[in-house]
Amino acid sequence: MSVPFWKTISPLRGLAMLAVVANHSIQMAPASYLLGPEPLRPAEHPVAFGVMSVLRGLTPVALHLFLAVSGFVSFRFFRGPAESWATARVTLRKYLTWAVPLTLLLAVHERHFDLEAMALGLLVGGPMSAYWFLILIVMLYGLAPWLVSGVKQHPKRMGALAFGVQALTCAVFYARDGRALGAMWLWPVVRCVQFLPFFLLGMWAARDADVVGAWLAGHRHSIRAACVGLALLAIAESALISQRHGFVIFPSGPMYALERVSMPLLSAALLGWLCSVELKPAWLLHWLAQVGTHSLGILLMMDLFHRFVIVSIWQLPRFVSAAAATAFAQHQLPVVVTSHGLWLVPVFFVAGVWGPLYVIDWAHRLVGNRVRLLF
Repeated sequence: MSVPFWKTISPLRGLAMLAVVANHSIQMAPASYLLGPEPLRPAEHPVAFGVMSVLRGLTPVALHLFLAVSGFVSFRFFRGPAESWATARVTLRKYLTWAVPLTLLLAVHERHFDLEAMALGLLVGGPMSAYWFLILIVMLYGLAPWLVSGVKQHPKRMGALAFGVQALTCAVFYARDGRALGAMWLWPVVRCVQFLPFFLLGMWAARDADVVGAWLAGHRHSIRAACVGLALLAIAESALISQRHGFVIFPSGPMYALERVSMPLLSAALLGWLCSVELKPAWLLHWLAQVGTHSLGILLMMDLFHRFVIVSIWQLPRFVSAAAATAFAQHQLPVVVTSHGLWLVPVFFVAGVWGPLYVIDWAHRLVGNRVRLLF
């Protein structure tokens, strides 16, 4: 029997996690940063420009999806403040368990120990590019009891708050032309405010899940059409912002920012469509649930596996390419790789998903349930 996706929240979290890995895989692919310092113009590089505008312009919706699912879980399954805060503490502990040793290892490797810079790095997200998201989750779970209470007692006011914060975030983004807001140590607070609306959206959906689920199922085709239209709008907005910045492609930047007005609209439509889908293959449901269950472990390790892939490519022998031994500091890979860099996206994706899953399974076989201390 088919199961509505909104009733199987762990697979939905797994799907969001796969989208997060895809987002990072596209960032890590050589075509997304090696072409960055060079002007990437559609007339000169039509394929690279088109692929990067589409893939990199759409995949950030994964963050909105993951946060909406987290808000749903907080409202629906946390029995009170103690459980929410316990989850925040566990997430923070696991983050520090991984981030502190990695920070020290990097300091040893670079032979530079700046305790103030190391502490600031840990505050804003640590040594891996995905770790800032853990800080965000810790903060939102810490606020969850008050947010849940507000959604239960004043759903309309909290809905208006979410809409107002999202509108303000978009307005500030355009007013500042995509420039970062505030000092570095304020980034966690700024991010918490920016992502609060979709965390609240997940809670609001959990409050009236049966009614919302039935409404979404009845408007599935309209929502799917809206997803297509908004995806095209997001791609067009990415291209326009890119044009304003001289068609320069970077792994991150205003053309990919979630604060673009097209992105929250696309994320909301996509989330609505996913929650209206009926998932039939049991094996797929089971596997997505497994990914969702181990999403924290994947988030902790995926960048490590991505770096392992990059280092492996850096070791390509010189007979493959004369540029095979380029410098680490320049973030350059062999020309034979970078000239067709997009093929690395699926390699990074496979490494970022199955690598952590394999390590978690191996560690579970070795030490049993104590593996939860790490993952």
